[in-house]
Amino acid sequence: MQVEAILEDITDIEVDAIVNSCNTRMKFGNYQGSVSGVINNRTNGRLEKKIYRENFHNFPLPLGKIIITDSDNLPCRKILHLATHGNFHKEWLPAANKMDHSDSLEYRLEKVVINTIQEGMKNIFSACDDQEISSLAVPLIGSGTLKLNPVLVVEIILAKIDFHFENNPDSRIENIKIVTVEKTIKNLINELIQINKNRVDNSYQKEKSKNEDVNYIKSIEDENQRLKQENSELKEELQKIHKIIWSKKEPTNLWKRLELPAPLAYAQQLRVAERDYVSGKFNMISAIGIITKYFSSLACAEYIACGCFDEILNEDLNREFKKGSLTDGTWNRIGYDINKSFLKYGFTGTTVREIPSIWTKIKGKEGKFYQHLKKLVELRNEIHDTSPVDRSSARQWLLKTTPEWDSMCEFSSELTTYEIVYVDHLLRFDRQDKSFIHVIRKLSGGYFIPPTEEFRWESDLDEEKLYLYDPRENNILPLHPFLTYEYSSVTNNKESYCLEHFSSSKLQFRAFRMAHKHQINGQEISLFTYNEENIPHQNTNF
Repeated sequence: MQVEAILEDITDIEVDAIVNSCNTRMKFGNYQGSVSGVINNRTNGRLEKKIYRENFHNFPLPLGKIIITDSDNLPCRKILHLATHGNFHKEWLPAANKMDHSDSLEYRLEKVVINTIQEGMKNIFSACDDQEISSLAVPLIGSGTLKLNPVLVVEIILAKIDFHFENNPDSRIENIKIVTVEKTIKNLINELIQINKNRVDNSYQKEKSKNEDVNYIKSIEDENQRLKQENSELKEELQKIHKIIWSKKEPTNLWKRLELPAPLAYAQQLRVAERDYVSGKFNMISAIGIITKYFSSLACAEYIACGCFDEILNEDLNREFKKGSLTDGTWNRIGYDINKSFLKYGFTGTTVREIPSIWTKIKGKEGKFYQHLKKLVELRNEIHDTSPVDRSSARQWLLKTTPEWDSMCEFSSELTTYEIVYVDHLLRFDRQDKSFIHVIRKLSGGYFIPPTEEFRWESDLDEEKLYLYDPRENNILPLHPFLTYEYSSVTNNKESYCLEHFSSSKLQFRAFRMAHKHQINGQEISLFTYNEENIPHQNTNF
């Protein structure tokens, strides 16, 4: 079976069947930016009339259901019409209200759309097998009028393809074309397809790396030894380069780096993804939530690393996390309270050296970074009405919010230079310099599965856990359980997650990319507990 991305109008493709993403009433309309609108114009409305004339359905159809018709004058043989668009108040809202109300309405609505696509793809593949359809063209369902992130749509489609063929090895489908009209998206789809194709190979390579023969390991060790001196010299040069970077007054540009930590990269990409004011507003809301959770998670991880030295604060933090899903405002306050406690006790972060100075100053004055982050959260909290908004109000809100975002980027630039490291597994122990060599992935850039690389450290790191690494000072900070990297059945890939809340026996996580959840059960959990052994010596040199 072959999966490929093509750059073409889906109505011009010669395949057995194409997918038409339509509303639940099967009204195609005439909007030329949608597949259904193009089909309606090219067939002069004949297919839409045929659905109502020949199909005995009660409209509106359930979300995710399909209707099959012939193709009229289009070059394909059949068209699978998928009900993805529902009436907000009569269909989407009731579906969202059936979900856990501890989640925000925005989250539940996005989950409704994702569930619809997943159910739709399952029905599409089943219909293909029943109708002996061997070649299929699929658009990026939901990325048009529904404004769903196209990368997320691609990953959902690929995940459902994998699931179908894993459970239906005798499927009649031989070729699936994922169709887009944007060249950059086409290249992205092909890259994601290749990543998906190599998944089994990567798993094999991981196992192989643990069982390399002695001669190969010896050759690698010899090569490492040869490069050791060179690495030492390069490290000195790198330190000089870092000093040069920090002497420049261009901090905002650091947010444009390709190696930006994955959650921040995704937030930045979200913020600039749409030129439509309404879509841009909702993307900005999501971006504010992502950065708030990420920065406060770093503060939480540092506080754990320093022994949870403030017992009064420990009570407050445990109580907040056990209430349920934290709001952006609560996350922001938690980060600030932790930094105030660092300031009060005269401590600094073990790895994140900007704690507490970037959040709070002497005498409790708020730092510039925190002032702008706080303002962003306040602007986000102005948004309460989840019904459709007009372009004018969205534009006015973005005009207020964008300068605050830019200022937050400027004053948080130092926090962007740390690297998020996922420890895949321990490769070997180097007896010569007594170091542990791990296979890791650096989570950066937002979307793609990062390649593996070797990482040498003085102690054995926990496998399948995230760490924050400072390449400038060669320090490392455990991020678990505040940030994790876990498998998602929505995308069939690993996603970066943030801790949402915990109880005495459960950790609940929410992905930075919305509509994914993950939880760990059956563990006795006590996060914020006083630990005298880890409490650092007092240091008031901020």
